[in-house]
Amino acid sequence: MGKKYIRRVHKNMYDIPFGCICGILVDEVMMKKIAKLEYRFVSELKDLLINNKDRLEISSWGLAYPNCKQTTFRYIGLNTGQTIDDRINLIRNLIEIKRCEHLYETNLEWSMKNKEKLSAFAQKDMEMLGVGEE
Repeated sequence: MGKKYIRRVHKNMYDIPFGCICGILVDEVMMKKIAKLEYRFVSELKDLLINNKDRLEISSWGLAYPNCKQTTFRYIGLNTGQTIDDRINLIRNLIEIKRCEHLYETNLEWSMKNKEKLSAFAQKDMEMLGVGEE
């Protein structure tokens, strides 16, 4: 199956996604630094929002289907029972950092040509590890 092109990575890496397709991996030392930076940023953001509540509105969203295409839209004016303070307090993290449970290293050129083989290798490896069993 071309195992020389695929191997499981055993060190702890953390994924920071930037959109649905790409992101970066960082080691634990960098992850902790980023988490501290994010905590400071979120704290400052909350302070800014709390001190400027007169410039804020509660946002809600819905779906419309113009020309049969699902499209999201935002609106204000819905009484959800939540206050601006409630919404601000919901802010926790802006960056979703997750530990990579299943990380494989491969040759980029090979993997672009052999995505099915890469997926099959990862699936077989995870089955051997008992992933998904209850």
